[in-house]
Amino acid sequence: MVFATSGCTACHTYAGSGNSNLGAPDLTAIGRRKYGIRFLVRQLQCPSCIRSGSAMPAFRSLGEKRLHELAVFLDASKGTH
Repeated sequence: MVFATSGCTACHTYAGSGNSNLGAPDLTAIGRRKYGIRFLVRQLQCPSCIRSGSAMPAFRSLGEKRLHELAVFLDASKGTH
């Protein structure tokens, strides 16, 4: 639910839905990269802190609970097959 309502699909695709703006990657199988929940939370809080010059906006305003839920969702995303 957080992924769908937080604006992620404005720039990312997921399972064939969304947009591919600014070269943002498809997130359908991001969990296969094994970043881990803590890393994903940090990236969501401050993308440019993780990757200098990132066009992705910070999502700190979601709050800790929603950031954690979003990170859990992304970490569990292993693809559609």
